[in-house]
Amino acid sequence: MGCLRSLAPVVCVCYVCTLRAGLSRCAHDNRQGCLLRWLDLATCACAEQHTRANCVTASVCDLQFGDSLSSTTGVGFLVTISATPAKAGNTSLDVYVTATVEDPNTGVTRTVCSAFFTYVTLKGPDGVRPRVPKLEDSGMNDELLSFLAGQRRKLLPIMSTALQRKISVLESEESTDCAISSWVSTSETKLEMLELCLPTNLNHMSHTFGGEVMRWMMKAALVCVSRHLGRSARRLNGSAKGSAGSGGGDDATVVFRAVAIDNIQFRGPSDASDHLIFRARINRVFDDSECEVEVGVYKWSLKG
Repeated sequence: MGCLRSLAPVVCVCYVCTLRAGLSRCAHDNRQGCLLRWLDLATCACAEQHTRANCVTASVCDLQFGDSLSSTTGVGFLVTISATPAKAGNTSLDVYVTATVEDPNTGVTRTVCSAFFTYVTLKGPDGVRPRVPKLEDSGMNDELLSFLAGQRRKLLPIMSTALQRKISVLESEESTDCAISSWVSTSETKLEMLELCLPTNLNHMSHTFGGEVMRWMMKAALVCVSRHLGRSARRLNGSAKGSAGSGGGDDATVVFRAVAIDNIQFRGPSDASDHLIFRARINRVFDDSECEVEVGVYKWSLKG
């Protein structure tokens, strides 16, 4: 026996927080990692208000960092995160989220981030996932968000297949990157770090909070990039000194930040006492000013 899916009004969740002194002094500018945590909080609240059921993050796509939370973003600035349902599936919901920063003294506001989060409903006591109510179409903007979410879902499988093929080709070829002395091998900048899931890292469903996992992923990516930049600068300075014969090298710190996240897929849950292993590596450097970092997360549990 089938049932009709009722239309539900679009629920917009607005999450507001204030930058604290501790966050303002985050090492490696990992404020973006903290921002990911806030985004997950707001989008989860939005998804659960719409579905009237517990939801978990399935994926994050098209995350664009605009004007980052840089050193010019001071203590006391207001961060406003707005999450809106974009497209409803049978048991999934795409949520569009934007984050803005406001200077309370001047009232000047700027956008720092936007993304699509996909949530799925959790199975109930009967073992069935609650169905997601369809969205009411309340204007051109909602229609556009729904269209973008649908197109993004069509592209993801194509991109994933192309990526796997490229990885297979690269793994079968012998790398010759180390032939140039100033190049840095990816093996030198690979990172493997471990985070222990504590009770304070759990969400309201007693699983590891997805926003916390993304914050740790950002931390791993930033450390990996820092290693690469440090080794590159040392080799380039060494080459310059060797060719010029002078010791005037400048070891100035290079400032970097994340500009985008293409895709994050959550394959399964983790719980308290689990060990999460993060493996980060640089896949490619573009135009000497940008690079792509891949981060994989693996779980080790005492339960086996």
